[in-house]
Amino acid sequence: MTDSEEAPPRKYSSPAGAAKVHTISLGGENLQTGIVQASKVVHTQKLHVGPLPSASDLEAYSKIGKNGEVLDLILAMARKNNETQNDTAYRAQWFAFLSDISRTFIGLIFGLGCLSVAYKLAIHDHMYVAGIVATTTLLIGLAVLVIRTLPTKAGPPSLSKNDEK
Repeated sequence: MTDSEEAPPRKYSSPAGAAKVHTISLGGENLQTGIVQASKVVHTQKLHVGPLPSASDLEAYSKIGKNGEVLDLILAMARKNNETQNDTAYRAQWFAFLSDISRTFIGLIFGLGCLSVAYKLAIHDHMYVAGIVATTTLLIGLAVLVIRTLPTKAGPPSLSKNDEK
């Protein structure tokens, strides 16, 4: 560009709806400023959330193919997806139940083993050691039962600093 050519106008928008147009020449001469009324544009957006398309989209899909075979395909896929989600939820509940039962069973075996050791120690005249083992075992078992009845916080998992990067 030479000194006699002007730069393209810059348009700035204000919150009031007016726009200022600045024209600046490169030579420093003829600084012009004007105000132009801005036009407002309104956009509308339709949002549909769900496992199936909206009713108007389903109606349009029913017109595609012979006797609405595309709509039947969409509905069959939705049914299959629903069955898969139900099976996954059932499996997750079943594995959580098995995990809980197995932990309870292992804890019960451990506690009974410690109590049987305390009993054998008591039979062989080691009363103090048997009392310590039995008391500790019973206190741990009671603490586990109390902790299991406390409500847990149900919230999103926290991110560690490594996950945020």
